[in-house]
Amino acid sequence: ESPTSDHHWCIPFTVKGNPKPALQWFYNGAILNESKYICTKIHVTNHTEYHGCLQLDNPTHMNNGDYKLVAKNEYGKDEKQISAHFMGWPVDD
Repeated sequence: ESPTSDHHWCIPFTVKGNPKPALQWFYNGAILNESKYICTKIHVTNHTEYHGCLQLDNPTHMNNGDYKLVAKNEYGKDEKQISAHFMGWPVDD
């Protein structure tokens, strides 16, 4: 099987809040520092609802783990966590 070029994964989310909540991702319990390879994309918004995803470009076994999104504003906070498995660990021969 040939490799797939430009392979993107999306962890979808919907956040509701007024005022707009601040979003923070965590990876395996630590703050996720976003980069050009892992970043939040907001696709649809209205006054109180935000639909988007955490986009991972070409994730490998190094990206397997627990991802948590925390959304908070002055009135409260909510969070959700998922476990993601993108690829198995390489096998030593």
